[in-house]
Amino acid sequence: MEVSLIQLEESIKIHLLANEPMMILGGAGVGKSEVMLQGCKQHAIAINKTKFLEWNKVSNATKGMIVKTCQLSERLITDKTDPVTTKNIKDCRNKLKQTYIFADERGSHKDPTDIKGLPAFSKTDYVDWMPDILYRTLSNPYISGTLFFDELPMASDSVQKAMYQVILDNCAGTMSLNPEIRRMAAGNRREDGARVTELDGPLKTRFSILELQPPNGADWIRNYAMKNDISNDIINFIQYKPDAIFQQYDASRKDKNSANPRAWVKLNNLLKYINVKTNSAMIYSLSAMKVGSAIANEFQTFCELRGKINLDDILNDPSKFEDLDIQSQWFTIGLITERASDQLSDIPKIARLLDPKTMDADQTITLAYSLSKDRKVSSRLKKDDNFKRAARKVVEIMGS
Repeated sequence: MEVSLIQLEESIKIHLLANEPMMILGGAGVGKSEVMLQGCKQHAIAINKTKFLEWNKVSNATKGMIVKTCQLSERLITDKTDPVTTKNIKDCRNKLKQTYIFADERGSHKDPTDIKGLPAFSKTDYVDWMPDILYRTLSNPYISGTLFFDELPMASDSVQKAMYQVILDNCAGTMSLNPEIRRMAAGNRREDGARVTELDGPLKTRFSILELQPPNGADWIRNYAMKNDISNDIINFIQYKPDAIFQQYDASRKDKNSANPRAWVKLNNLLKYINVKTNSAMIYSLSAMKVGSAIANEFQTFCELRGKINLDDILNDPSKFEDLDIQSQWFTIGLITERASDQLSDIPKIARLLDPKTMDADQTITLAYSLSKDRKVSSRLKKDDNFKRAARKVVEIMGS
């Protein structure tokens, strides 16, 4: 079943609450992992967890402390337990009850022993198993979290079989996991150019399987770019050319890379280290490396409009904005945002542009949102009647 990003977010929320496994399939860089991470953060809030830990970003020392906390919390409290020890055990339990662990397990570079553990030979006449520190932690009865098997279809057949236990029986080797641990997965498809291993039928049937549709430029801008410090040049270029947000993988294409949301985010990080006002050649080079030469060429041309648009004329006469072609209009919105930060005295003129007769709905939303990110600009705009009317319009559009 194909779903949009908005539908996927809602599906993740429902599956996490119901503790039902689901798997997201889709192209590289479309946001599968990110939307799962954000969904788990929201789930942690919904079930009143105050401490969210991304396991892969936690130091080994911290992981060791967490395991010690787990071990102490699992000790039995009896009539013979002294008051100090009893208090310590209860404190550990309360601490773990507030903790939510998000563990991103990449199937593509896992070995079966990473999941089922290693044999531990002792002086006894049997072999025990030492679990991975992650699974030891998730076996604790007081902790909550999500096991996210990313790149699951790229896992080898033996690793997928080791995952059977976790997904089907909630066990890792001989260790049972806390029933409150959610199990989710994601991965690419064969048509995405990935070297995938077909999932066995029993494993497939354990999941709700959703395919994420190619991203929509407008959705990406509203739900991600505007909230994550993506440059105005990129935002306004995608608004002008929405299909530039994503290119389906094509093995015959000469470019090594193609456009997708992750590639645009990576490009955004690179552009912070050059002067985009003067270094057009570098804009092209960096863009071609991330989103491919064809889109890079268009993005470079878009950015070169900076020297061809007379912003002062437009601010003095808003009707001149309407005379611009659509590409120039979107680039001008970026110029207006820059001007507002540089010259607060121009804000009354800028606010006049926020008029439904001058800009369409998407342009109004983009400009109003971009202006509101600067505190000084936002503070001045809130006193302007034109901006107040535009803000009400934005709220009305976003709510519809």
